This record gives sequence, C-alpha cells and structure tokens, in this order.
Amino acid sequence: MSLMIRQRVRELPVIADGELVGVISMNDVAKYRLEDLETESNVLWDDIHRAREAGLALSEGVFE
Repeated sequence: MSLMIRQRVRELPVIADGELVGVISMNDVAKYRLEDLETESNVLWDDIHRAREAGLALSEGVFE
C-alpha cells in the first residue's frame, strides 16, 4: 500500500505465468488492511476480557 501511495498508483496488475489474471486497486488493499486490523483488535479485546474474567491484570488499574 505504501508503494502505491508513494508512486501514486491506483491499480496494480496481477500476473501469473506471464499472463494478466487481474487487477488490485487501492480500495482492495485498504479493505484488506482494515479487515486485518479489525481482526487483530478483536483478538486483543478478547484477550483482555479473558484476563479480566480470570482476575488477571498487568498493572494496577489496567482493567478499570
């Protein structure tokens, strides 16, 4: 994504075996990245909730 931004490229060709098989747009990349960040955030929140239920805390007041 950063390459696309730096080079001001909105689409990139997808080549397989020397043949054009598709095009990836900036929107495709942004959507994938957003989904990845949402998944990571959900995993971290799940860890926090499990730790809270188990009575664990990394430091005083972390889960307040």
